[in-house]
Amino acid sequence: MYSFITTPQSIQIRGILKAQSVCELAATINEDFRNQKKITIDLSVLNELTLTTVMKLVQLQNNYRNSGKLILFRGVENASVLGSFGLAGKKYLLDNKDFTAPMLAA
Repeated sequence: MYSFITTPQSIQIRGILKAQSVCELAATINEDFRNQKKITIDLSVLNELTLTTVMKLVQLQNNYRNSGKLILFRGVENASVLGSFGLAGKKYLLDNKDFTAPMLAA
């Protein structure tokens, strides 16, 4: 079971977010954040975050990036989110780089 708590610029997810529930997260983003260009998703109080769910969140992040929205993840260091995949891997996958920023020439 999970719940979404929304503020004007972020969504906090509580409980256990399963991969199947990421579609409902997308619906919440589409409905509550339709005009936002940057949205923060707070994972700090999740009880569980599996690799399958992380992969769905990455797909969600990429889909929104392609449509001009920046999805940032916060709170991956939560002890209950670490799981068997580990913190480093989840931080790598839940990339918070702003790809809308111009690239600097070398």
